[in-house]
Amino acid sequence: MKKHLLAFCVLGLVIVGCKKKQPEPTTLDLLTAHLWISKQLELNITVAGTPAFAENRQTDSLAVEFKREGTAIFYQRNPANGVLTEISRQGYSLSADEKKIEFTNPLPLLPPTLQAQITLLGIRLPTSVDIEKLTRDELILKGSFQQNITLPDVPFPVPIAANYRFSFGK
Repeated sequence: MKKHLLAFCVLGLVIVGCKKKQPEPTTLDLLTAHLWISKQLELNITVAGTPAFAENRQTDSLAVEFKREGTAIFYQRNPANGVLTEISRQGYSLSADEKKIEFTNPLPLLPPTLQAQITLLGIRLPTSVDIEKLTRDELILKGSFQQNITLPDVPFPVPIAANYRFSFGK
């Protein structure tokens, strides 16, 4: 009886030891695994060094889907019923170190009212966004920029700076 038990234990160890380990998912694997639904938007803007706008809000009205072939699809999401309406489709790529996403145009990440203001003021958003965190269940993108803009009735360029952070989940 003891020999059978010992043989059974050895056989079990051999089977467990021979089991192939799953490779760690790549950044692209994680990014394209599912639709990402926005959870939180943090945005701070200063104009000429003075705080001009700050927003930190929970939101689930935006979703983004990354396709393996390099297309990002942005959706307006109805939080009440989850219905998605496509608002933008564009190219994206990962940086060589897989720590940044390069978008054709990152504007769809922002709320529509802010998109209108940015367009009106002629602000050029950087197309590269940092990947702060990426797991199977969480994606956090962050970035910042500085630019001089021209305001009505101001005879000189005014510096504007922004820091932003977007959190997404499943």
